[in-house]
Amino acid sequence: MRVLHFINSLSIGGAERLVVDLVMQLKKENKEVDVLIVKRGTSPLLESVENKGIIKLYYLSDNSSVYNPVHIFRLQ
Repeated sequence: MRVLHFINSLSIGGAERLVVDLVMQLKKENKEVDVLIVKRGTSPLLESVENKGIIKLYYLSDNSSVYNPVHIFRLQ
């Protein structure tokens, strides 16, 4: 089974940290897990995840609003 976690961003916060910790643990258990981020930004948490290269990250947009309805069509 393959799991995709969906989150607005990986800025510093509780939900963001939870997603990263959960995905890291699932990867240790040899599960297929990826993360879809709506809005790309910069944060220490995102940089640390990208530098490790363990988690595959997908981005929907660089600068548009997380509430943009166009994102629905980009999920295909």
